[in-house]
Amino acid sequence: MKMKTKLLLFVSVLFIFGSCSEKTKKSFWENGNLKSELNYKDGKLNGISTWYYENGEKELEAYYKDNVLDGPLKRWYENGVPETESFYIDGKLNGLAVTYSSFGYKVLEENYRNDTLTGKYYKYYNDGAPQVAGEYLDGLFHGRWIYYSNHGKIVGMGEFDKGSGTQKAWWPDGQIKREVSYVNNLKNGAERWYGPDGKLEKVIYFEDGVEVDIP
Repeated sequence: MKMKTKLLLFVSVLFIFGSCSEKTKKSFWENGNLKSELNYKDGKLNGISTWYYENGEKELEAYYKDNVLDGPLKRWYENGVPETESFYIDGKLNGLAVTYSSFGYKVLEENYRNDTLTGKYYKYYNDGAPQVAGEYLDGLFHGRWIYYSNHGKIVGMGEFDKGSGTQKAWWPDGQIKREVSYVNNLKNGAERWYGPDGKLEKVIYFEDGVEVDIP
């Protein structure tokens, strides 16, 4: 009987210590609505944690592993519409990250590898129409980039190789409007602007993205 009593006591102690190692902390707005619900293990954020707007709508939901972001992360606007969706591995962005307008339209798609842009990149106007389509390689412009007007017409194009290349823009009738060279994602050299008649109007010089005096 004594042995059974000791065993029950031992199990109870284990339960108490186990319960103390995992906690859920909640905070509230003055109006009584839930403000945050955070899950801890051994004093560190672990698992899902959620934050809320004062109106009760969810603001942020993230997964942690020992205080470090690890897993999906989602944000919402105050009206309840999704704002961003991304994924973390050991505190770094990895995979597809998507941003939405407050009206629910997708406005940005980016791909990451260990916090660095790598892969397809798409930017959209607020109504969801395409604005930019391109690709990154280790954070650098790479391959063909296409730029669209808000009416869906191609108005520019860039050809890059690891951050270096040329970008051009056109007038609606197809005449060249602007051309400039890039090195390491930065404007370098002469940026030439042309009028609708095709005549050169001005030249601006850049060095590592900074405008400089004409040499």
